[in-house]
Amino acid sequence: MGSVNRIATALLLWRSFVLATAACIATVAGPHTIHAGVLQPGDILVVDGAGSVLGDGALIRVDPATGNRTLISGSGVGSGPLLSDPVGIAIESAGSVLVSHRYEDPVLGTTSERAIYRINATTGDRTVLSGPNHGTGPDFGDWEGPFGMVITPDGSLLVATITHDPFPENSGGAIFHVDRVTGDRSIVSGLGVGAGITLASPVGIAIDGVGAIIVSDPSRDAVIRIDPGTGNRHVVSGGPLNVGTGPVTSFPYGVALTANSMILLTDPIEGILFSIDQGSGDRTVLSSATVGLGPQFSPGGVALADDDRPLVINGFPESLLSVDPITGNRTVLSGAGIGSGPELINPSMLAIVPVPEPASFVLLVVACLTLMIRHRVGITSLTNRKYDARLEGFITSRAQGNGALIDKLMNG
Repeated sequence: MGSVNRIATALLLWRSFVLATAACIATVAGPHTIHAGVLQPGDILVVDGAGSVLGDGALIRVDPATGNRTLISGSGVGSGPLLSDPVGIAIESAGSVLVSHRYEDPVLGTTSERAIYRINATTGDRTVLSGPNHGTGPDFGDWEGPFGMVITPDGSLLVATITHDPFPENSGGAIFHVDRVTGDRSIVSGLGVGAGITLASPVGIAIDGVGAIIVSDPSRDAVIRIDPGTGNRHVVSGGPLNVGTGPVTSFPYGVALTANSMILLTDPIEGILFSIDQGSGDRTVLSSATVGLGPQFSPGGVALADDDRPLVINGFPESLLSVDPITGNRTVLSGAGIGSGPELINPSMLAIVPVPEPASFVLLVVACLTLMIRHRVGITSLTNRKYDARLEGFITSRAQGNGALIDKLMNG
């Protein structure tokens, strides 16, 4: 009977351990925890200006393995303001996606606004996070409004915004910070904030490895780096002085950063995917009509897949492409006859559901175990106290190099 009791106790402890660890991970996993029932790690989300069942805008999920497309939100799927012209996208949290919406529809009026929408990826429901009558601060202007978006490592939402006509006024753009709780807006750079080259029409936006903001500006024909603290701006590549060597750009659009901090830049007019050295500004053609094989190339939004392949929106034929970074060869992942579901009609930008890194997952489990030990939750609450200190010390020793997180969890 004693052995049976010990087995039953062991099973109870194991069940408590699994449940407590899972609950802890679900609680502290951070801003990129994705609803498993809808979005899976590696899924590709595309905003399309005419991809819904009624021909209005849409948020579409692309299965990276099959190319099959699923309508997540758009007229006919989900309630809330219509997506008449979505353009930028950022994956926010568990089942939540942010989409920038740049035009007011003159027919639909206030049901479609220059605003940031929050979309529930499970239901497709849309609510306004920031825009007219939602949040305080400077509005998104009377021109194209919010465009590219990025969520920084600390959770801040930055939005590239074309607030005024950039051509006659010569000062039409800014980078906004949007509070993801209140929707309040403030200027990070542009419109009087920061020194350096004037932002005219910032479109693409990304964050480099040291936290600097990288922006594409077609009206300046430049890639610009912005100090997030001061708002100061300087040209990385292109611009009035044509910084850097290599083929010139005509319409710098989508931007992304590689693991070694090279800038990926698309130019739909020239039909080129560039790699740009941040130090020199030199431009190298990764894929074009003369570099690499594949379909006709009119690249728009760009993102980096987990295996370091650039994924690119192709304007014509409308499709999602994978680009080999060595050869420049282009392969259709979805659209143009590949995959089923709603057609890609006017795709703009894309985002990839993050794939957790194994090391990060191990650290998360270690942190949760430490937290449970300290607060005596789950398995450790059922063990003898004299073993707690030993186990705690062992786990902490295995987490060397991650002391800040462990210390935060241990000491509250």
